[in-house]
Amino acid sequence: MLELGKTAPNYHNALGQRLSSLNIDAVFGVGIMSEHTVKTYRNLGKGSFAEMFESVKDVVPVLGSFIEHGDSILIKGSNSINLQNIKAQLRETFGRLTA
Repeated sequence: MLELGKTAPNYHNALGQRLSSLNIDAVFGVGIMSEHTVKTYRNLGKGSFAEMFESVKDVVPVLGSFIEHGDSILIKGSNSINLQNIKAQLRETFGRLTA
């Protein structure tokens, strides 16, 4: 959502609010703008894991300790931080992925 300019923090905060209302196990933020999402989620969340990471390469090993066979994950991010590469890095680290 970096392309949103000055309004990006507001949208990231709104995402954190929405995530806090859902039954999810963890939130992994990658990149500077995701800090708004993670902080809002932490403030409103129900004790679920929420952590910030500077890059895709930093988050992949941590994801490995959370993801189990059969889990569904949503990866939301910006191409400006190369988040589109996360699927390839997860596949390289953990094997076959679907979708």
